[in-house]
Amino acid sequence: MASFDGLIQRGLDAHRLAGKYSARVVVRLPQGHVEWLAAQIQALGGAVPAQRAEKVGARVASTAQSQAAALLLGRITAMRASARMNPLATALDRKGLGAGAKLSASAPKGLISAATAIIAFAGKSPARMQALGFLPEDFARLEGLMRATQGADASEDQARAGSKESTKARNAAAKNVEDGVRRIAAAGLAAFAEDAAVRAEFEALVAPKAGKSGPNEAAAAAPK
Repeated sequence: MASFDGLIQRGLDAHRLAGKYSARVVVRLPQGHVEWLAAQIQALGGAVPAQRAEKVGARVASTAQSQAAALLLGRITAMRASARMNPLATALDRKGLGAGAKLSASAPKGLISAATAIIAFAGKSPARMQALGFLPEDFARLEGLMRATQGADASEDQARAGSKESTKARNAAAKNVEDGVRRIAAAGLAAFAEDAAVRAEFEALVAPKAGKSGPNEAAAAAPK
């Protein structure tokens, strides 16, 4: 967030300099540029905390999804382990109760699919399930965990999408501010090419890249 705070400050500095030297700078800018930059700074100021809030929400949703999926996985694996250990269970019983399916708490959609298939299989022969030691409440619990996982998975998908969109909006606003600052800096350099002190003010608006000259280096070389 610090980098965005710094960008906002540079935007404010650019806006201030454009006003301070408006007679010589604004004429070199697109019409309404200074007002546009002010709007972009405001947009970035709102987008940064919004993106952080969306990111936190996505993390919370992801945690809820993981917890729900872990419970569902535990229920499915226990049921199929029970069927595997039960000498009365046939190969068809074991397959119907999830044997052979590759399951993971990190793949909730696969768990939901497996639980749906088990519930459907059990519903076709309640008496057979009873004979294998499974009670109706076992499958009711399985269905409840499945629905909880479905809800958490949908919420996580939605939160992730929201976080992605808020990040996109923040980055777009940041680019606009950066571009706006650079336009003003460029106009200031052109307007005050022979005034080292003022030129340095505009050069300072643009953060120097690694390995590049600092903002005051060219100013020092300018005619006095």
